[in-house]
This record gives sequence, structure tokens and C-alpha cells, in this order.
Amino acid sequence: MNALVIVLVCLGYLVIIMITNRGLIAGPRKRLLLTQVDLARERATMIGARSSRDEAMEIARATIEAALDKLSGPTPAQRRSTVGWMRRRLAWLFDAPLTQLAADLQHLNALNRRFVQLVPEPDLMTYGAQIIARLQALDDKEAGRLGRQLHDAPTPNSKRIVIERAHELVHEREDAGLVTEFDHQRVSLWLALVGLDGVIAIGIVLGHEVTMLLGALGGFLAPTVSSLTNRNTPSSWGVRVLSPVGGALTAVGGLLLVALLSDARVNLLGSIFRDVWDKPTTPIALAVALLFGFSGRLFSSMAIRASSQLGAKSDDG
Repeated sequence: MNALVIVLVCLGYLVIIMITNRGLIAGPRKRLLLTQVDLARERATMIGARSSRDEAMEIARATIEAALDKLSGPTPAQRRSTVGWMRRRLAWLFDAPLTQLAADLQHLNALNRRFVQLVPEPDLMTYGAQIIARLQALDDKEAGRLGRQLHDAPTPNSKRIVIERAHELVHEREDAGLVTEFDHQRVSLWLALVGLDGVIAIGIVLGHEVTMLLGALGGFLAPTVSSLTNRNTPSSWGVRVLSPVGGALTAVGGLLLVALLSDARVNLLGSIFRDVWDKPTTPIALAVALLFGFSGRLFSSMAIRASSQLGAKSDDG
């Protein structure tokens, strides 16, 4: 029965992970991206309306608008006509994978850089000055170098090349942190999924379901207390999702470590913790599990200290 409980808890937390991943992390990002696509489409129309009607600019504007339409995906009316009722209700859960957001953002940035092809020749220097000013706030050295190249560029096409390069550097500097954040979130979600498999396996084989539940509670409390007491350094989504799973596994490892160090043959912690592994439902065992789940640093520091002391005992023997 206890094994069934831990399986149900892990499956429930898996559902929470999926909702968190798509609904709370990727969903808002996706909606923001679609808003930026709509703004880019309006901007392309406005810039194209002021540009000359030569064939090259018409082709460039049509290409950009077609790419923006493809990036935004089907309209709500199109989506309603092609998917079922259940799919529409769960669309927010499936339409915004984290693995696609970074690629979509880079695609949108590439399209924004191509807007320079729609700018009329008399407006190129003004348009370029705006891009150089954005770059200057991120990389003053590169902004100065490209600013000089823009001023010395002999033809409109060469000016466009310099402006597009400056715009590319702006996007690289601005989006580096966001792409890294997406990578960290994906790694944390993967570790959480693998950790849930470990929790189920350990719960079934070792029968320490209560220990892991208390450790998961400690893992949940750690980022919560940190956010309440230190609002200047909020935890990321990846830490919040992974923390309960890591707390459950750390609690089992910590309880086993305490039992080892309390064993009569080692006797580094005395006899008070000697029964925590065999009797995991006693108050002292539950408290130890909660502490290890709350503080992974406690587990690592105790493990390092134990390995050094056991090594010293082995050398003496």
C-alpha cells in the first residue's frame, strides 16, 4: 500500500511538472513571443508603406511577412476548425514547448534584422543610429567600431550590411541570458523526471516512503523559505521544480549516512541516531529526513566529513 502511495504521489507531481513547464514557464513566454510577432508584422507594414515601391523591396516585405505568418502559427479560427474540443481545452499545455521557444525567438530576431532591407535610403543613417545606440549600451567597443564603418560605408547596400551586423550583435547580447535560462530549465526538468523514477524505485525496494515524503516536504520548503526571507534573490523555476525531488532522494541518502556514522563499529555520531534507518517513522528519523530534504548542503558537508574521518580510521587500522 505504501508503495502505491509513493507511485501516486510521483505521478501527481509529474502532472504538476507538466503544468508548470507548459502553463507557467513556457505558456507566458509563448504569448509574449506571439505579441512580438504581431508587433513586428505591424512594423513591417509601416516601414514598407514609407519605402519606395521597387521590386526588391516588395519582395523583401512579402518574404518577411510570410515568415512572420509562419512563425505565429494558425489563427484561433483556424485552430478551432482543425482540432477537437479536448485539444482546444488543452492547447495551452501542448502549444508551447520550451525546446521550441529559443529557436522561435532567434527566428523572430533574424526577421527583425531583415527590416533594414525595407528602410528607404534617406532614412538609413537614422535607422542605423538607433541600432548602434542599443549596441552601445551592451558593448561600447563594438558599437564604436560599427558606428565608424556605418559612417564610412560608400553605398546604401553596404550601410545595410553594417546595420544588420550591429543588430545581430544586439540580439546576441540581449538573448544570451534567456537562452541559458531555457537550457537550465530543460536540464532541471530532465533531472526531476529521472529523479521521480529513482524515488519510485527506492520507495518500492527499500520501503522508505515516509522518509522520502518528509524529504520532499523539506525540498519544497527550502526555496519557499528562501523566497520569503530573501526577496532579492528569488529561486528560478528550475530550482523550484527540482527541489522536492532532490529533497526526497537526499533524505534517504542522509538517513543512510547518519545510520552509518552511528553504527557501533564507526561510532562518530553516538547511539542516538542508531535506529533511524530501521525505524524511519520515529520522530527523530522524520526530523532527520526533513532536515536533509531542506538542506542539501547539510548532506554534502556531512558526507565529506564522514569520508575524511572514515579514511583516517582506515589508515589508522
